[in-house]
Amino acid sequence: MRHRVLGVVLLLIVCVLGPFSGSASSSFSGITLSDIMRATLSADPINGSDNATNSIPTGTILMYKTDEGRYGVLEIASYGQDLTLNWRTYNADGSVYGSGQGLAIRASYSCDLDRGVEDAFSADFQWHLVTSTERYIEPRAGAMFAVVQPGAAIFTPLLPVQPGRAPAPVPRTGQTSCFGSTYSGPSGGTCCHCATGAYPCDTANCPEGQDGQLRMGTPWPVPRFTDNDDGTITDNLTGLIWLRDANCFQTVDWEDALHQAGRLEDGLCGLADGSVPGDWRLPNIRELQSLIRYGLDERAFHTGGAHYTISNTLGTGEYRDWDPFTNVDWGLYWTSTTYADGGLTIDMQFLTYSGQSYWLRDPDACTAWCVDVRNGRVLGADVDCDKSWYPKTVWPVRDAGASRVPRTGQSWCYEAPSGGHGSGCSGLPEECGHGNLPAGQDGDLQAGVAWPVPRFTDNGDGTVTDNLTGLIWLRDANCFGERTWFAALDLANSLRNGECGLSDGSVEGDWRLPNILELQSLSHYGFVDPAVPDTVGDGKCQNGDPFLNLQSWFYWSSTTYEICSRRDPASAWCVNMFDGHLAPGSGGSAADCFQGNLIFDKNDRFLVWPVRGG
Repeated sequence: MRHRVLGVVLLLIVCVLGPFSGSASSSFSGITLSDIMRATLSADPINGSDNATNSIPTGTILMYKTDEGRYGVLEIASYGQDLTLNWRTYNADGSVYGSGQGLAIRASYSCDLDRGVEDAFSADFQWHLVTSTERYIEPRAGAMFAVVQPGAAIFTPLLPVQPGRAPAPVPRTGQTSCFGSTYSGPSGGTCCHCATGAYPCDTANCPEGQDGQLRMGTPWPVPRFTDNDDGTITDNLTGLIWLRDANCFQTVDWEDALHQAGRLEDGLCGLADGSVPGDWRLPNIRELQSLIRYGLDERAFHTGGAHYTISNTLGTGEYRDWDPFTNVDWGLYWTSTTYADGGLTIDMQFLTYSGQSYWLRDPDACTAWCVDVRNGRVLGADVDCDKSWYPKTVWPVRDAGASRVPRTGQSWCYEAPSGGHGSGCSGLPEECGHGNLPAGQDGDLQAGVAWPVPRFTDNGDGTVTDNLTGLIWLRDANCFGERTWFAALDLANSLRNGECGLSDGSVEGDWRLPNILELQSLSHYGFVDPAVPDTVGDGKCQNGDPFLNLQSWFYWSSTTYEICSRRDPASAWCVNMFDGHLAPGSGGSAADCFQGNLIFDKNDRFLVWPVRGG
């Protein structure tokens, strides 16, 4: 067995990381949660053999991230055929989750660093004894480590992004269930899993490569949210800080939503955080969507009533009032991001592709993107999101400079209607800060992680790397034509070198169908037709710059639309590359799935765009 050995991680001031701020002792007691979160962690094996390649002599410090998303630090107390260590694992708020000394791990046993126990099976790492003198710490289940030489200084960079690390990796969707291939149609019939919900992911009846099986992306930390006891909630996955009261302002039009969020301060809406006007704002489309959990509780589909796609505090189940938010409205929330069609669809109500028509936009509407927390849908070209016609709920956010959510790409500002439905609104982009354009909108603030330049790199082998997310995409965005969801999974899984223009040495299993967040990460919300950026990232994708054959139409994701599919595997999430719209169907509840309202079921035919990495 060959091992890629993790080299010693030394964060030295001579690294090309720009300016540095402060330092921490590399003693076991001196390393903080902040130090660990800024380290470059890896899932590569760490050499603990009895020779000169040994990376973990007695006294060595290892920083780690566990399979459950917590960070910690351990010290090698002794090593040999057995390993002894001192350990400390942190909560997301910096408090200690667990700690101990003299934890002994026997040869070829595993260690659970969340609980500080030896484990005979799956855990954060295995102390792998290859021979009596050749040994490795082998990370397991998504855990990662970094090694620090005894006595070395750890310098903390001002910028949280390390060289070679994508600025904004895509997080997991939260979907953990898989769904069978039996199809009975949205009107009813024999369901393949009515009684128990989803099949286990290793069952032969389930197609390979779906989201709930692979669970690609950055793991969610535990807990997902922290209540700051001042009227705010911190999302430990994204770094965003949310108002705990998710419905303080009731429903208002879009311009009022921008104003009310911007005027929020300490003393209002239960806040005791010392904030002043201007600290809070209306979230953009990516920020608000980051709250959505695409895997739902089984109980929600047997007890009836309202259900939400917002997570609970731990991130393991569905939101219930006070856990962690209060007063989450069962419906649509405003974002600060305008539907940026630039007036293109004013006289164009339908987009037709391969004989199918899709409603683009009410030609009289002037709309912004909004998010439906009942089902996770993201709407933009919809009369329901008219900026003045249908009031929506306001959920303010702030980021304190720590956001890990990427920008949307929108850099222009847009009018708010002066009257009723569609009145006084051109839909045309304008330079921010001029005229009567409302402040606080997405193009004005451009909140989030800046896009790298260039945004994409053509690797010259039929693949394109997204330098923002680190994902590698097939350059030919329409190699397979339109397929069912089941065929899309199979085609992506079997893609390999020599097909679709590939000369990358890939084999079957390297490629997959992207999940909904991976697919949507390509969207540029400043453009339509297509809503995908060019190589540099400041223009609209043209054929060959960087992708080939990109279609302004719907692409399958590997993520099932669980609201319907818990009862019948009827629908999966798609992204329309015309405008970045997410679409599973028109139903807002499980009952709607049986009323013929589904737009896309898994036997419909849409496009396939494989991805690898993540």
